[in-house]
Amino acid sequence: MRVAHVEAMFPILLDERIYAFIPTRRHITPAGLAERFRKLEAGSPDPGEEWLNWCLFRRDDGSAIGYLQATVSQTDRAAWVAYVLTPGAWGHGYATEALDWLLKHLAIAGRVDLARAQIDSRNAASLTVVERLKFEKKMDVVEDGVVDYVFERLVRPEAAS
Repeated sequence: MRVAHVEAMFPILLDERIYAFIPTRRHITPAGLAERFRKLEAGSPDPGEEWLNWCLFRRDDGSAIGYLQATVSQTDRAAWVAYVLTPGAWGHGYATEALDWLLKHLAIAGRVDLARAQIDSRNAASLTVVERLKFEKKMDVVEDGVVDYVFERLVRPEAAS
């Protein structure tokens, strides 16, 4: 994820449906999105944490469809993983493919033993993605009346092959 991606990413991230189940709000201007990408590009100010971010593009036509993220904690060798897709990309298997790739990437890098995902309990599509990828539900988090589920999955190099 680079500032150079803003032109491709900004229009696809305008759809309000994207933000129904995530606390992030859409960026009102390309400049606001560029500032966010600039911060992500610079990396975490915490030396014990690494931010990994990728923009997602379709192979067939190169169009932007979303992004993929991992926040890696060196302290507990765990990564919080997340993805955001534009509604036009929903239901085509892109989220499963992207998250599967990320898990394999983390396994090969060898710095992570555990992947975690926090998902709004109302987000049936994302719940299906983590279930397909063999995440296990570990706890509920209730905040402002909204229930999120925390899922975990072991990340091992042998799983990457």
